[in-house]
Amino acid sequence: MNAPPILNNRYRILTKLGESRLAQVYRAVDERLQRPVLVHLLRPELQATLRERFAEEAQRSAQRSHAGLLEVFDTGEVGNRPFMVTENVEGVPLVERLPLGPSQAVAVLRTIVGAVALAQTQNAPHPPISSRNVWLLEGGRAVLLENWQLSPRDAALDGVSYRAPERAQGGPLTPTATVYALGILAWETLAGRRPFVVVPTGVAAQQAPLPRLAEVLPDLWTPGLDRIVAQAAAASPALRYPSPTDFGRALDLFVDGSTAQTGRLGLLNTPRTRPGRDTQLFAAAVPATRRGSTAAQVALPPPPPPAVIKAPPPPRRVTPVPAPAPAPAQPVLDQKALDAAVERAMHKDRQQQRRTGVRRSLGHFMLRLLLVLLLAGGVYLGGGYLYNTIRGYVSGQVDQFNPRAWLVRQLPDWSWVDRFTTPNVPLPSLPDLSLPDVPLVTTYRVVATLNLRNGPGTDAAIIERLAPDTVLRALGERREAQGYEWIRVATEALPPQTGWVANLPESLVRE
Repeated sequence: MNAPPILNNRYRILTKLGESRLAQVYRAVDERLQRPVLVHLLRPELQATLRERFAEEAQRSAQRSHAGLLEVFDTGEVGNRPFMVTENVEGVPLVERLPLGPSQAVAVLRTIVGAVALAQTQNAPHPPISSRNVWLLEGGRAVLLENWQLSPRDAALDGVSYRAPERAQGGPLTPTATVYALGILAWETLAGRRPFVVVPTGVAAQQAPLPRLAEVLPDLWTPGLDRIVAQAAAASPALRYPSPTDFGRALDLFVDGSTAQTGRLGLLNTPRTRPGRDTQLFAAAVPATRRGSTAAQVALPPPPPPAVIKAPPPPRRVTPVPAPAPAPAQPVLDQKALDAAVERAMHKDRQQQRRTGVRRSLGHFMLRLLLVLLLAGGVYLGGGYLYNTIRGYVSGQVDQFNPRAWLVRQLPDWSWVDRFTTPNVPLPSLPDLSLPDVPLVTTYRVVATLNLRNGPGTDAAIIERLAPDTVLRALGERREAQGYEWIRVATEALPPQTGWVANLPESLVRE
C-alpha cells in the first residue's frame, strides 16, 4: 500500500468520510502541529460553478468562532481546487440520541441557537438546521455541521421538515424563517420525533396548530418552555421571535428562572382562636412599630419563578406517529481507492510546484552569473582605463615640463629695479634648460621568441619566454655583457614583469 498523500505539504490524508453539500470530507493529520483535522476539498463537479462561493464561505467561516460551529484552521488551494481545514470531530447525530432530557435538551438548543445567531449577526454562513446536522460529541458538546453521511437527495429531503410555511410557498429566507427551523428542532429534541411527516412529494404535511409538548409528553410539565417552543414554531411569521438572537434570549431567561434559588415565605396575619374561648378571635402577635421608629418593615419575597416540575411518571401514552426512515449512510471508500483518488488529484499540483521551483532556481543562477560578469567586466574596463589615464597624465606632464620657465616663476619680480638702472643695460638672460623633444618611453616589439632574464647575461635565470608580438617598455637602463647589449624592460601585461633582454635585431624591434 502506498503512503497516504500529503496535501499542501502539511496535511496527511488518512481516510474519506463522505461528501457534504459542496465538499469532499477527509480525516487527516496536521504534520506541522501533530493534531487530527478535517479537510473539506471542493467537489470536482462543482469546480466550474461554485468555486468562488466555496472560497468565500471558507474565508467568512474563518472569521467567526463559536462552540456550536466547527473551528476553521486554514484555507487555500491545491491542484487548482480550494480547500478548508477545520477541527476534527467524532460523535453521533442528534437524531440517534432522541429524546433528550429537559436539561440536556435546553443546553443543546442554547448552543445551536447561539451559533446560528452569531453567524447571522456576522453575516457568515452556517450549515442547514436539522437533527441530522447537529452532532453530539464526547463531553456533551453540540456542534452544527453539514452531515457528510447524507447524499445530496437525502440532505434535501431532510431539510423539508424545517422549512417555514412562507418558504414552502416561495418566500425569501428571513430571520423568522430561521427561527421556525430552530423551533421545530427544539420540539423534536424534547419530543423525540418530528412534528410533521414528510410526504413522498417532498412537502411536510403540516398540522395546525403545532402539537403542544404537554400533550405529547404528559409526564413533563414545563409550561414556560412549551410557550417558548410554540412561539418559535408558530405558523405565522408575525407571531414568532424576530430573530434567532431573541429566541436564544428567551431560552436564557427560562434557564435563569428555573435555576434561581427559592426565597423564604413570609408569615401571614391569619386570625386564630384563644384556647378556651372559641368565640373570641385575635390576631397573631405582630411586632408593632412605634411612632417615629426607623425600623423597616419586613418585605415579603417575590413569588418563585417557574421551574421544571416533573410529576410522578404515569404510564406513558403517546400516539404512535410513523417517523421517517433514517437515510442510509454514504459509503466510505476503502484506503486503496482513497489513495489513488487523492494522488491523482494532487499530481497536477505537485508537477506545477516542481516546475515553479526549477524556474525559480534557474532564474537565481542566471542572475548571479550576470552579476559576476558585470563585476568582472567593470574591473577589467575600469582597471585598464585607470592605468591608461595615469600613464597618459604622467607622460603628458613630463613632456610639457620646462625647467627654464619653472625657474623663472620661482624667482622674485625684479621689474622695480628698472627705475634705478640704465635702460640701455639689459638684464642678464638665463640659459635655455628645456629638454629636447624626445619620446619619454621607448617601446620594443618581440618578433621571435626571446628570453626575459632576471639580470644581464646568458648565465642569469630565465623569468619568462616572450612570445612574438609581445610589447616591451624600456626602463632606461642598458648594460654590456658577454658581447651583447642588454636592456632592462617591463611587459605591458597586468601585472607587468620586469627583467633583462638581449638587444638582438632578429628578435627585438624598436617601435
